[in-house]
Amino acid sequence: MARHGLLGRDEQVKRLTESLDPGRCERSVTAVVAPRGRGTSALLDLAARLAAERGFRVLRAAGHADERDLPGAGLHQLLRPAPGADLRDAARAALGRDGPVLVVVDDLHLIDDFTAGVLRESLTGPLLAGVPAHRAAGVLPPGATVITLDRLTEDEAATLLARLPGVPRGRARLEMLRRARGNPRAIVELAAAFPGEDDILRLTPARTLPVRDRYAAQLSALPAGVLRLARQVSARLGDENLATVLGAVPGSDDHLAAALDCGLLERHGEQLCFAEPLAAIATYTSCPATDRAELHRRFAAMLPPGSLPYVRHLAAAATEPSEPLAAMLEQGARRAPHADQAAALQRAAELSLSPADAARRYAAALTAASLIGQTGWVHELYTALLEQDVPGALRAATVATAAQMKSRTGRQREAMDVLADGVHRLGLPGMPPLTGPDALLLASAAAQITQVSALPEHRAALADLVQRLDLPEPALLRRAIEVTLDPYRPWPMTTAGDHDQTPGDDLTLAYLAEAAGDSTTAVRHRERALARLRRNGGIVAAPEMWLPLLMGLGDQGRYSEAMTLIAEVRRCCAITDLPLLELEIDAVGSLISALRGDVTRARALAEPPWARAYLHENRRLHYFLSMTVGVAAFTEGDFAAAYQHYRRLFGDDGRTLYPDSGGHALLGLTVIAPRADRRDDAARVLPAYDEPATTRMRLLVEHARAELLGGEPAEERYRTAVADPAAATWALDHALARLHYGVWLRRQRRPLDAREQLSAALLALEQFGASALAAIARGEVKATGAIDDEALDGRDVLRALSPQQRTIVALAARGLRNQEIAAQLLVSPRTVGTHLSQAYHKLGVRSRRELSALVGPASPSR
Repeated sequence: MARHGLLGRDEQVKRLTESLDPGRCERSVTAVVAPRGRGTSALLDLAARLAAERGFRVLRAAGHADERDLPGAGLHQLLRPAPGADLRDAARAALGRDGPVLVVVDDLHLIDDFTAGVLRESLTGPLLAGVPAHRAAGVLPPGATVITLDRLTEDEAATLLARLPGVPRGRARLEMLRRARGNPRAIVELAAAFPGEDDILRLTPARTLPVRDRYAAQLSALPAGVLRLARQVSARLGDENLATVLGAVPGSDDHLAAALDCGLLERHGEQLCFAEPLAAIATYTSCPATDRAELHRRFAAMLPPGSLPYVRHLAAAATEPSEPLAAMLEQGARRAPHADQAAALQRAAELSLSPADAARRYAAALTAASLIGQTGWVHELYTALLEQDVPGALRAATVATAAQMKSRTGRQREAMDVLADGVHRLGLPGMPPLTGPDALLLASAAAQITQVSALPEHRAALADLVQRLDLPEPALLRRAIEVTLDPYRPWPMTTAGDHDQTPGDDLTLAYLAEAAGDSTTAVRHRERALARLRRNGGIVAAPEMWLPLLMGLGDQGRYSEAMTLIAEVRRCCAITDLPLLELEIDAVGSLISALRGDVTRARALAEPPWARAYLHENRRLHYFLSMTVGVAAFTEGDFAAAYQHYRRLFGDDGRTLYPDSGGHALLGLTVIAPRADRRDDAARVLPAYDEPATTRMRLLVEHARAELLGGEPAEERYRTAVADPAAATWALDHALARLHYGVWLRRQRRPLDAREQLSAALLALEQFGASALAAIARGEVKATGAIDDEALDGRDVLRALSPQQRTIVALAARGLRNQEIAAQLLVSPRTVGTHLSQAYHKLGVRSRRELSALVGPASPSR
């Protein structure tokens, strides 16, 4: 959201901002024209604040229906406090005063005639007005500039709803968004009126009583024909168009204009709907049940027989089970979007006469709901399925899906319990025997839960399940299960060619590549899986992949791409019910923000996971969240606290509490321990890495041993970490290894060698945006005696020189001889001469005099 705080209104704010120029204050009228609830008043408020900041004197008023007949009511607001003199004279004086004056009038169509006349006569500057769309034609003068407000997009509406306090999740949120139709005020009012998880899904008399009372007087005052039309519109279940509505109410054409004129209904192209969704609910629930059923039957009569809208209206009118109707719903749902499909299949199950048919339909609804990330809805459907108590109705795929969706709420122990109970039920007498693929599906679901929880008890439960089930082989899923059972041991690389590939293999291959230490291949597989998910229209269908994908991008220094993906996932989370995914992307976003030096944002993003997550049973989240807080403390300079956060990630045996093949915790410990003066304590974890499982860990362990243990082998270890051909694969690891090697070289009184490593580290860290680490690198570069870029007055020609050459050139330009430069930089005079010769050639100069003229008074940083 832009800094102005209004979702989806960037273009309108830009136009208003451009019009508020104190230097151009000629008479003009700008009107914000929109249906009610689109945010007209909020936009006018923003414009008034911006105008005041730019030096305008802002006069404000708002029209009111009960003040429409009070002459001067608007002027009293504009001139508040009201003057003792004649209102007309006072208004002329206020409007004609020196300096820019902006008049802002909301609901201009309700302003009293006296005020409107004074404004027409005396206005000399700009007028900014808010007018409802259906009143604009009769109110605005010719030549007025009109700014319209469209509905919020689906993403914007979902984001606004998600930001409201206490808003329900899941299916209830989808229903609110459907009813609000992108109207900001409607979103806020619906969330306030129906705060419970299923309040808006089950419009009980008790829950709707306040809403009905709010609109009772308005509805009772409507002419009978207008009320009949309004009631029909209130029974819409989807996008029934204007012709369908009018056809369902004979003679309603005559009452349409009156319904629109009174503001109860609005027309948008071929759609007729209520201006306020709460009014639609009040109108519908005020009807007796028999009348509501008749409204739906009238709609059905106007719709194509057999279509899903036709069947949904018949189902809404049904008061008892009906197998023909259930069968029609099931048939019609096949081509519907997943949300409509799940709702139709659930209603079909409720209308089923046979428990077996009901169970089958609940299972199908569960699958559809899982594809749109609706964890709560899946749990509701799974519970209803089990209540049917039909032997043979339960399937392994349904059990696996129910357990996975429970895991996605963050309740990993409950998820494993769901899976264990399902496996028990599948083994009861009367159930068909489990096939190999079924057994593999159940075991892979248990493995997925275990990967997220990282609990030893879950690894034990998975091992027991594998022992009891007959898993087929070879299979990628079986290999992934084996890795999950023993995640700390070295695993060889698994390629797609080793196994029969299926469309879902990319994520499994990514997990196996990560276990083998090949994060580049893992990222490539996950990006390919993401592309496939995009084509299918659901990027959150595999939420477990996001945290490792984002961390993998970070390992490659692709922070900007990671933040773009985080924003995209967060928009999707606004309409799904995936609590754990929300917390995991907040954790990664917090970690990246902390690395980039934005500690305030990092701590704000880390707050929800700490407060809401079951961290004791979500070790993967806890692991990365602890790193986030550690990096934030490091960025603020609190090295002791940072060290404690990272040290807690290691157990007594030196292994990390979460099996992280990327070694992120060890890298952080290596960076932080020296600054916290805890090298000896940190070195206690190193024996656990005597046999690194992967190339990345081998390089990281060499780096850690050099930094934490020091001694004679330190340089050889640093060189291994820096110079290995594979080192650059992990960009952040490599940059930090070069940083530490450079610091070591500087302390060994080898400034030119140090500067080469430190300058490369600084360049990489600056490219990543890792500001705290870059500041350390920058300070170390200066400590080697390097020329400060700012001291060069920004001369682009000197950018072609290496850091060593810049330093030597700066000292030479000050008049120092080669021997003096060599003594200051602790190098030989011959080395200085070589660097100067190369610099002369690059700069096109032939003497120190020409060099001094080019460089000027630049001086080296100490």
